[in-house]
Amino acid sequence: MTVSSYSAWKIRSAVQVASLVVLFGCTALEPSGSASHEDARVGAAADADAGRSSIDGGRDMDAGQRGDSAVASDSAVTPDSATAPLDSGLTCSASERPCDGACISRDGCCTARDCPSGASCDGNVCGCPTGQHVCGDRCAEDSAPETCGKSCTPCQAPTGGSVACASGACAPSCPSGQQACAGACIAANASCTGQCPANTHDCSGVCIANNSVAGCGTACSACSVPAQSNATCDGTQCGFSCLPNYKRCGNACIAEAACCSNADCQANAACGATGACACASGFKACGNACIPNGACCSDTECQGNATCTAGACQCKNLFRACGAECIPGLGCCSVAECGTGQLCSNHQCSFWCGTQTRAANVAAADYQCMDFDTGLPASPWTYSDAASTKLDTSRAATAPNSLRAAEVENGNGVLTWNFTGATPASSITFAAQISPDAHSNLLPDPVTADLVCLTIGYTHACLSYGFKASILTNDADSNNYTGLYLSWSTNNPSGAAFTEDCALRAPGGGNMDFQAGVWNDTVFKINRSDGSMNVTIGGKTATPVCKGGFDTDTNGQVRYGLYPGWQWAVNYDNVVVSVAR
Repeated sequence: MTVSSYSAWKIRSAVQVASLVVLFGCTALEPSGSASHEDARVGAAADADAGRSSIDGGRDMDAGQRGDSAVASDSAVTPDSATAPLDSGLTCSASERPCDGACISRDGCCTARDCPSGASCDGNVCGCPTGQHVCGDRCAEDSAPETCGKSCTPCQAPTGGSVACASGACAPSCPSGQQACAGACIAANASCTGQCPANTHDCSGVCIANNSVAGCGTACSACSVPAQSNATCDGTQCGFSCLPNYKRCGNACIAEAACCSNADCQANAACGATGACACASGFKACGNACIPNGACCSDTECQGNATCTAGACQCKNLFRACGAECIPGLGCCSVAECGTGQLCSNHQCSFWCGTQTRAANVAAADYQCMDFDTGLPASPWTYSDAASTKLDTSRAATAPNSLRAAEVENGNGVLTWNFTGATPASSITFAAQISPDAHSNLLPDPVTADLVCLTIGYTHACLSYGFKASILTNDADSNNYTGLYLSWSTNNPSGAAFTEDCALRAPGGGNMDFQAGVWNDTVFKINRSDGSMNVTIGGKTATPVCKGGFDTDTNGQVRYGLYPGWQWAVNYDNVVVSVAR
């Protein structure tokens, strides 16, 4: 209970005590037969009710009806008059106070100590036990003559008799053989012709003030009031005033923090049947406001590098919008913002190799990437015939350049990388985009040419091309083979030299081959552990008809280009070489 609420109860109690003093003097109740004393009692009772009405007058209003229907929504919010945040923080507004880790209305109770004597605190609302009601700063019995029904005004006994409270109404009684008449006990067989003083009326022989809630106006029954209220009487009809922490809503008293109509709610919200404001369809709760579902309420609803400002996600300083992202102001959003031949990757302009990531099991010294966009590769690569390996600016998988290996008969236009390491090489992977010229330019036939050769120690595996060639060992079409094949050989000085050619069969049948004039995604990999040689072109893995074997050695070599070439040309672009150990 707040200080202001408690003061209101104290004031009401003082008025009621003053009424008792006027009615009964400073000691026990004394019956009186004088009319002037009776008038004083009635007048004092009227003054007490009037005083109580003035204290609660701010809550009195004409009865009305709740006319707003519930809005179907799960987003409950508080009315504008209660600014409690929807989160569980302990920062309370000026109209709230903390209670057990939560913010409650400053007029609400936190414990029973905040309530009138005898009341309990339930749901931050004070309430008297069943059969009792609030009178001043305590809970009074509904059945006590001093606080009969919902009244806080004592019942008046007829002169020479007594009074009780029955079914919430004052019930006067006289000794045997007598009857109540106009505030006094007379003989049972006497005629009751007594008249009550002005502004009072006779109720079963007792003169009751017209403004008494025990018999308002000309009625002889107590005023009926809703829960959480006190009865009032204006001398003509009954009314009620809501208890502290409650407010009037039609013919009921509801909690101060509850809504009575849509006017109690913020924009885009309506008052539901339970007295809670709820956001309308298409809106969601954001603190004490209802915002469109598509708007942001906090930074957590925005993408990285953005803040929520006025319901919209805005990029932070030094960042700019790129689609649904906020990227660094100097970063690229599309390739159109990059230089010639550059790509926009992770919002950074770079050439193709700048977009690649070296595998975790490959050391930097065992990794090579060549996109030819800034020129021909330098050391550690060497050229067998620089005139036959040139940049080609007319054709590239990614602009602007590719490497063109073009040879005349018996030429050797190749690039070579000799590598070494501290531990033996376990595999070599060569990945590139390869675009050969049409086969009709291969003159004369038959002819063979190595395109990529991978070496570990003294053992070699080459991805080669044959045109009407007689090259294969133990193969049905070895005398007229056209397509890609593998050539495996060893020249270890400590052992005999050996060479074997292996056909590459396509998954759907036939020999594996490149498509002329287009870029063929090619991966050629050898594994020392099992001697396997794998070739994948355009996502299709060929099946070799033989298996090699590779030395355990720390040194090796990678060679690509045409060796030898026969008036044929092949373009390479976006070459990546990885040596795993």
